[in-house]
Amino acid sequence: MSVFLFSVPMGTVGVATAQTPPASSAEAGERLTISLPHPVSLSDADELVNTLGVDPASFRFQQAGIEGEYFPSAEYPRDAFLNDFALDFQTTPQIVSLEVTEPPVANARQAAGDTLDRALAIAESLPEHHAEAPRNPRADAAFKRGALRAQEKAAIQPFASGTPTWGPGYTEIAAMTDINGRAVVYTYNTWANGRSPGQLHWDWGIEMDVSQFNYNYSGTRPSCPSGFQNGFFATQTYPSSSGVHSWAVYEGSDASTTTQISPYYDSNADLDPCNRQSMAIGLGSPQEIRMQNGVGSLQTIIRTNRGNVFGSPMSATAQALSNDCNDLGMIAQSDCMGINVNRPFPGPGSQSMPIVGAHRNIRVPTCTFTTQPSTVVEWKEGISTGCVQL
Repeated sequence: MSVFLFSVPMGTVGVATAQTPPASSAEAGERLTISLPHPVSLSDADELVNTLGVDPASFRFQQAGIEGEYFPSAEYPRDAFLNDFALDFQTTPQIVSLEVTEPPVANARQAAGDTLDRALAIAESLPEHHAEAPRNPRADAAFKRGALRAQEKAAIQPFASGTPTWGPGYTEIAAMTDINGRAVVYTYNTWANGRSPGQLHWDWGIEMDVSQFNYNYSGTRPSCPSGFQNGFFATQTYPSSSGVHSWAVYEGSDASTTTQISPYYDSNADLDPCNRQSMAIGLGSPQEIRMQNGVGSLQTIIRTNRGNVFGSPMSATAQALSNDCNDLGMIAQSDCMGINVNRPFPGPGSQSMPIVGAHRNIRVPTCTFTTQPSTVVEWKEGISTGCVQL
């Protein structure tokens, strides 16, 4: 049964499913989304889960300039996530909501209501967690490079007619194996010199995708060979509901308020071809990316397991898609973004913008820099330094 999250005001709790099961259903545990009355630390969120006696599926964090999710598992325990979060942002996460699964019971709906009531009562007593402001010098430096290189490119190559100026003018991709042997995919995106996500119609979103390919596979999911997902550099496998360990977005260290861009991880790969492994983060409201002095920036981060191959051919794309979650009264998420595929795209320009074409034969792991419309540079030797440019 498909499960959908939905937006609830801070201090409330809620459950939403695609189909309401009968009260006597005991086939599966109920999936609940709990919105906390105030931000708490991850350890306190863990304490809440343990007290409730439920299994955590995900912890959502949101704070100044940062938003994302952590999917706990034996492969990626809490300390591993906290270490990576500190590496990326030099701070700690503020947990604002969590998704949990209850054990199967005879009266699932009543049990869910009881759990939600208990959760709110316990959460009220947890201390409010105020994390230090994030510091991410690697991303901030990439954003500054992006603004400069976009300006230089615009000076010598004005926009052609039909240019998708809603997309970033500069993107860096850093896909590599981290010091713990896990895969991490970073993108750094900058809008400048007449490019802005605010040019999109308010009811359209964006997905930033880095795809990997393995041409030994054919067919379409779910009819793929067993274990095929390990045939890519970065996997999208379970046990987590998303298939990855964590994801995050970052808007810049000068961001003083929480993000308003409605980010999500695109976990719905049900109809994707078996030979393609997409790693995409979407934005339900990209128009809310902060534009300061004509410049907007966004880093995306996906952490997951390494596959069984040394590397994979790749491509990268920015895709505009209809925000159909709005019509359902839900927050932006993989299962309701882009449902209306027949909706005419209002522009500007095309609905899809290549960042790195598959024809360039670039493979992950990689350090790749793209200045629109067509300048792509790979800096393979930078992988050993984490794709850091001096």
